[in-house]
Amino acid sequence: MSGVTIRNPGSGRQAFVSKDGQLLTQSQTLSLQHWISRYRGQTYQVLFTDAGIQSGTNNVGFIRNTSPTLSLVMTYVRLQAVDLAGGTAPPAADNYWSIAYGNTYESGGSLKTAVNSNRRSGNAASVVAYDTNPTLAGTAVEFDRYYVDGESQVSFNKEGAVILGTDDTLTFRLITDNTSGLGYARLTFLMMDLTDVQ
Repeated sequence: MSGVTIRNPGSGRQAFVSKDGQLLTQSQTLSLQHWISRYRGQTYQVLFTDAGIQSGTNNVGFIRNTSPTLSLVMTYVRLQAVDLAGGTAPPAADNYWSIAYGNTYESGGSLKTAVNSNRRSGNAASVVAYDTNPTLAGTAVEFDRYYVDGESQVSFNKEGAVILGTDDTLTFRLITDNTSGLGYARLTFLMMDLTDVQ
């Protein structure tokens, strides 16, 4: 009985089998974020700042997915509150970040542009984003909260679990009783066709 040879027809290279009958392989493992950036050119970052923090709810960042075909997949978030003054000093229950779905843009704020992490791709994210406390409507559905414990930056790895479909929105809100300070948020995200299983 003749054996079976597995060979790449283009290069002529063939697979090898160990003495135990196991196929010998070599593989390369890439993170999802790197793979999407490298092969699809659809990894982005957007920076949100609000230097005019006031007592109450401050909409430091807002983003809406406007793509009819691609989902916005959140990977990493960084949050920081700096120079909070005029109220309760952190850490305190009065000072926290809230990440929420569901708001809609009404007016104000500063328009932001998401920057592609793959500088050669030429792709632009189909999103609309604002910082500097835009006026928002609708009901915020909070799904994550972080109590400010000082001025250090905190990073969350969401590992692609947070997904925005067409016209879905995400808001980064700094709730505080302080009357001045700066809020900073950085969002890293992928634009992906989730119907593509390849």
